[in-house]
Formats: sequence, C-alpha cells, structure tokens
Amino acid sequence: MDSVQVIGGTTRLQKVREIVQPNDNGVVKIGCIARLDPIKGHRYLLEAAQLLIQDQRQFEILLIGGGPEAESLKSFCDQKALTSFVRFLGFQADIRPYLELCDMFVLPSLNEAMPISLIEVMAAQKPLVATKTGSIPYVIQHGHNGLLVSPASSVELAAALKRLMDNPDERAQLGMNAYRYYRENLSPDVFCKKHMEIYETVVDAPNRPIRTIVTTIFDMTIGGLQSYIELLQTCSSHTGFQVQVMSLGMVNLNLRVMLLIHFRKIFAAIFPKSGEIAAFTCRQMLLRYLMLKILISDQKPDVVHVHDVMGYHALAPLCRWFSVPLILTKHGDLAKEVAAYEKVDKNSFVFQYFDYLEHKAYREAKHLVVVDQESKIRIERSENFKS
Repeated sequence: MDSVQVIGGTTRLQKVREIVQPNDNGVVKIGCIARLDPIKGHRYLLEAAQLLIQDQRQFEILLIGGGPEAESLKSFCDQKALTSFVRFLGFQADIRPYLELCDMFVLPSLNEAMPISLIEVMAAQKPLVATKTGSIPYVIQHGHNGLLVSPASSVELAAALKRLMDNPDERAQLGMNAYRYYRENLSPDVFCKKHMEIYETVVDAPNRPIRTIVTTIFDMTIGGLQSYIELLQTCSSHTGFQVQVMSLGMVNLNLRVMLLIHFRKIFAAIFPKSGEIAAFTCRQMLLRYLMLKILISDQKPDVVHVHDVMGYHALAPLCRWFSVPLILTKHGDLAKEVAAYEKVDKNSFVFQYFDYLEHKAYREAKHLVVVDQESKIRIERSENFKS
C-alpha cells in the first residue's frame, strides 16, 4: 500500500432556504446534532450556555440525538437552572425541520473524524461553530464558512456563539459560503464519482456494471456509518456500479443472540475487561459465514468493500482465496473507542490488542480509504504504516 485515499461523507439534503433570516422574536435557536456521548462535548456547550445567560442573551439550544449521556446532561441542566434554555429532542429520523428551524448550529466535539452532521448543516446553508479537532479544520475555514474554537473550551464556544448572535448578516454569509463548499467538495455527485474511480481502479470490468458487496462488522443501526453506506447505495442508482449491503442482521436471530450476547457475557465473566474481544471475534465469525455463502454462489461480487478493520481481518483471507479485490474504509479509531467503552487505558491488553489489529490492517490493505484528511496524514506518517 503506497497511499491513502480520502472519500468523505455526503448527504442527500439540500439547502433549506436561500437566506438565513434573523429570528423575529429575538430568541436565537442554536442546534446541535450529535449523539449524546461524552466525546461529543455537550457538557462544554451547556457551560457556554451558562455564560450566555450571564450575558443576558435570549437563546434556546436544541439537542438533537440520543445516547448514554442523556440523563447526566439533563441532571446538569436541572442543577444549573438551564432547563428553560435547553431542549432534549432525542433521536430524529428526519432532521430537516430542525435545520430549517435553527438560526445556527454548534458541534462541540472533543474528537471527530468527518461528522455527517457537519455536512448536513453546510448543505442546509446554515452557519456552524465547531471545534478544531480531527478533519474539521480542513473543511471549516475560520471566518469564511464557519467559526472554529478550541475543544473543551466553553469560554471560546460562548464567545463564538455571541458573535453570531450579534451579527445576522455574518450568519447569512457563513451559511452561503458553507453551502458553496459543500456543493464543490462534499455533494453526492462528488461522493459517487470518487467511489466509482476507486472501483474502476481495482476491477477490470469496462463494459458492465461493477457489482460491489458493502459490509461492516458493526450493527447497521442509526449512525454515521449507516448513513455513509446508505448514501453509497443511493449512488449506485445512477452510476456504473451495483451496491449490495451485507449486514449481520441477515444472520439467524437465535444464533446472533447466542454468540453476541450470551457468549460475550460468559467470556467477560471469565476474562474481565475483555468482553469486546469476544464480541468482535463472534462478529468476525458471522461475517465470514455470510461472505462465504455469497462467494461460493453464482453471484460472486467484483469487489468487496468493508468499512471497519475487524471486518477487514475477517474477510481478507476469503477474498484472497476467491481472488476478489478488497477495499477497506476507515471511519474511526477502534482501539480508542473500545478503550473508552471498556474504561481501560492505553497500556491495557484490550487497547493493545485492537491497536495492533488496526495498524496491521492499514499496513496490509492494498486499497485503503479514510473519510477525513487528518486520518490520511496520521496513517501515512505512522512508522507502522511505513514498515
């Protein structure tokens, strides 16, 4: 593997209105579309809200998304007298009404790759305040198509929000510039073209549609990964490739419950802090089973596109045996996410195990795609990647 390609996400949403108008009643509505998880930095947004209240600002924050941090954040709002300023809207399948409703959006994440919500806000022609983390600074140019603040800084966050509250004309200009960037760099047309180019690179099929199996070891539930794969399916309707999604949901329910729930609990009871190793191992077994059924059928794909490193390790041997090109797309840092979930540090066996497999996949993959520029730079500079 000599290089890493970047193909960010996209969205089917279009801008919701031509010009961002100031709110008639003076109450500025601030939207935040993100899973309620500590890594998303909602606590700093709520602390910024306290500063806005002290400054006697009229605003309402709409938190769009569910997650494990919901009750803790609600309790914080109760303690700090924020309940009349903050609305918890939970998960919303259709965010378009909220893109229309809000005057601006904020993404206070402590760590991000390439969030789909950022793209959705830009497509809706709305101004955004986001943290300088991951690939966000490669997309948002401070003062041109959004505002950037330091992660974990409620003071900077409050200052940026006040700036936009006081300047509706700047809000409108930032929104228009954001939409222009989206059309030129992150639109579905750009997304499909980039995927078509990589498929044509790895598959010699000039006169027929390229049949692609897209899969992941993770559950195809609501989230950025699901959105990415669904958008890839949409592209296939008007391009030269056909996308078939293969998910663990296709496996018999009783078998999934036995392996992914019961076996994991038993394993974790015997080996504390190692439940995720068992869970991912079982998922790999199920993914191999599904792929083997397809490969031995008369519907063998031209290319397999897997969207996580554990799925890559599960399918790489099969793809080699059946001479099917395998593309790996990296969406996040698995080792860090598992370590946070298991509440273990970087010296733990669990972290070291997943970290090793991550770098092994990046080193071995003949066709590696990442969804953000920052990941590309970090991987290509890595000694593990070069070795």
